Amino acid sequence: MCLDILSTVEALERRGMLIEDKCPWCNIENEIGYHVLVECDILKQIWDNAPFNFNGRSYHGSVLEWMVVEWSEWSRDQRGCFAMSLYYIWEARNGKKFRGENPNLHDIWRRVERSWDELITAEESTMSNQNQPPNLKWIKPTDPFIKLNVDIALKQDGVGAVGGVFRDHERLCVGAFSGKVPPMGDVTLMEALGMRKGIEVARDGGITHIIVESDSKLVVDMLHSPCTHESRLSAVCKSIIELCKQFSDCDIRWVPRVNVTYISSSIFLSETIMDSQFQPSSSKKIPMKTSDGVSFHVDAEVVMEMETLRTFIEDDSSRELTMIPLPNVTGDVLTKVIDYIKTHIEFKEKAKMYNNNNKRVDSGKYGTFTEEATSYDSNYLKNLDNYAILELLMAANYLNVKDLLDFLNQGIANRIKNKSVEYVRKFFGIENDFTPEEEQAIRLENSWVWEDIDED
Repeated sequence: MCLDILSTVEALERRGMLIEDKCPWCNIENEIGYHVLVECDILKQIWDNAPFNFNGRSYHGSVLEWMVVEWSEWSRDQRGCFAMSLYYIWEARNGKKFRGENPNLHDIWRRVERSWDELITAEESTMSNQNQPPNLKWIKPTDPFIKLNVDIALKQDGVGAVGGVFRDHERLCVGAFSGKVPPMGDVTLMEALGMRKGIEVARDGGITHIIVESDSKLVVDMLHSPCTHESRLSAVCKSIIELCKQFSDCDIRWVPRVNVTYISSSIFLSETIMDSQFQPSSSKKIPMKTSDGVSFHVDAEVVMEMETLRTFIEDDSSRELTMIPLPNVTGDVLTKVIDYIKTHIEFKEKAKMYNNNNKRVDSGKYGTFTEEATSYDSNYLKNLDNYAILELLMAANYLNVKDLLDFLNQGIANRIKNKSVEYVRKFFGIENDFTPEEEQAIRLENSWVWEDIDED
């Protein structure tokens, strides 16, 4: 990869093989190693949404050049995830090119994160070589321990349910719980969230000595490791480790899944509780740090509007969360995002309260306050120059704030409506790759396009 010897079309041509294929992603550019792994426009969103800052890629022409300049500044986690991401992108390229597959590129970072979790856990865990327990029967705990068996079940739409049973040294059931786990396309992460929920229930119920059994070996192995690397699963496991310190004794064990009846019961449980909705605590604060090092503690109801971060708070506990890094958002931009979300939440709450007090139902999200909300939106947009609105748009896309994203897209569309080509190029930072002669020919052939253009 660093030596540019991958079997791309360009590399094969250097070896005397003439192949006319283009880049399998865009089908426009020549297939050169750096382009097909990093530079192609189809891959831009993948790199923009990476858990690490890879913005320097646009200043280099090869993987080797990029690594020579920036490798020493990257952490071990960033280096490892970078290498794995290139592997998975190349693997997806081969599937598309040779097997006609349509790979889900948005799943790349989930796969990278999980592979990195497994690698680090294998290196650091004190239990990574643990064999299957010799006795697969349920064994009662010794007094004063309570044993918690916890598991999750999934529906076809990816929504999950978690359930657990607490039993004592006499095999008696002393408690049970169930709850909803948000869909996130990552079963292992959902297993960890489910385990954490069960341990929180045990703590709140006054249990002091607990044994937790789970069939997720990766989660259990990670809980017996330092959890020093950066990933969503590692962050959840760190919070579980801190939670366990609140018990006099907490022992977490792996048991393989062997009981089909138990699985069926879990799936039945998930079907019965899918209608329950999570409501975040209004007093809960979510810690996060932006790319320029600014720390925020944001209300949970505001963070719930950021789909990218919802998975960090999809339970009702009051525990302290690990600081969430936002490598693609600056402090100034995050402040604007938070202000927009909070203001629109207030409009919705005011409309709801007004309707309840007056026993009426108004159409629209903001009811009687629609005009006030529209006025706020108009002033909000007026205070953003072209650079600021694009920066905010990228942040809204990264955080997946749908209402703000739709609002900004419409705002940008209004700004470039009836504007000249030169204005639009400048607005988006697009380089003009036409020669003066080519551009003049296009203007003559399509002169109607330039009619009724507004002044820039």
